[in-house]
Amino acid sequence: MVILCVFLFRTTPERAYGDFDIYYAASQNFLDLKPIYIFHGGSEEFKYSPLFAFLFSPLTWLLKTVALYVWNGLCGIFFILTLYLLFSIKNLSLKEVQWKEFLLMLLLTAFVARYLIYHIKIGQVNILIGFLLMLMTYCFLKKRHDFLVAMPLAASLMIKLFPLLFVAYFFLRGRFKIVFYALLCIGGFLLLPLLYTGIDQCFQYTREWVQLLRQTPATMIYSPKNNSLLSFYSWLFIVRHEPYAIFEYFDIKTTISLTTYLSWIGTCLGLFSVWFLNKRRLDIDMAGLFILAVIFNPLAYKELFYLQIVPYFFALYFIFYEKVSKVWKYLVSFGVGISFLVSNSIKSAYLPDAILWKFLEYRPLLWGALLLFLSLLFIKFLDDKFA
Repeated sequence: MVILCVFLFRTTPERAYGDFDIYYAASQNFLDLKPIYIFHGGSEEFKYSPLFAFLFSPLTWLLKTVALYVWNGLCGIFFILTLYLLFSIKNLSLKEVQWKEFLLMLLLTAFVARYLIYHIKIGQVNILIGFLLMLMTYCFLKKRHDFLVAMPLAASLMIKLFPLLFVAYFFLRGRFKIVFYALLCIGGFLLLPLLYTGIDQCFQYTREWVQLLRQTPATMIYSPKNNSLLSFYSWLFIVRHEPYAIFEYFDIKTTISLTTYLSWIGTCLGLFSVWFLNKRRLDIDMAGLFILAVIFNPLAYKELFYLQIVPYFFALYFIFYEKVSKVWKYLVSFGVGISFLVSNSIKSAYLPDAILWKFLEYRPLLWGALLLFLSLLFIKFLDDKFA
């Protein structure tokens, strides 16, 4: 209830233009059968599938301010349900909460607090994606029913495409039924909007969606606010050699080089391959995929790093509950602590813009996420030691 109240009371209708406004406007156009995919150079665009506009459209029947409160209230509920699923996976009781459970929940909320506040401010959608992927993880680890795993996975792909990494994981693990059911659900989800639009308009929206996704400009990659691996390599090989001030990254006309792409793809394949070396810990497998899906995403802005709530949970569970040497727990605690400090080492309110943007060039959120990934990798290979 406290978390839900924070979501509602932190909602400010007088805030600056945000993502919620884009969803609201696109859904209004959807109901009017007008274009919902309008290219604006990468920003202030509706980039999600027609299904999202279809499901979001009932909120447009409300006044915009009321709809914003409803949306943030729903996001608060999705966050609470994510916590519930995390605790349920490890059979942690929520009826008689002991100090460890309370501290675990408190730390999880604290670790992602900055991302939660930012989501409330702009009305972002990543809390919903996090819940869908967490529901997929819960069904995979506890229910072990392929169709139940595939449905939330397919639903998350209707919002953003980075969950494709989970599809690749299931395919390489030989879980072909999950992949098949996911593709089946995607086909069904793409056809759902035709219940309102008709088949021709539905196909038109789908074509426009695919075209818009292919038009992402390089300036979105060059932005120092983008903390993806691709953005880091674009800075390393291109941006820092350009005769522009950091504030002028949007004026850079240079296209992304082959060296940048190859470095990004090579690093992604390397990290993904390492993650397959130990097959015993499915829970840690899923936690690591949450990190990799974020940093592999070409557009990994601050709000996307909220998804670290899942790997943080499994790392903290190892520290609090698993019966291993205290030395191993101290090492994991050190990795998690440094990861958190690196990710939260800057606050835009405390630094002048020139210093802040210079520091952002080095993508601190990326390195914080990689440190957390290394902590999980340590846990994963530690399992071999005690197997």
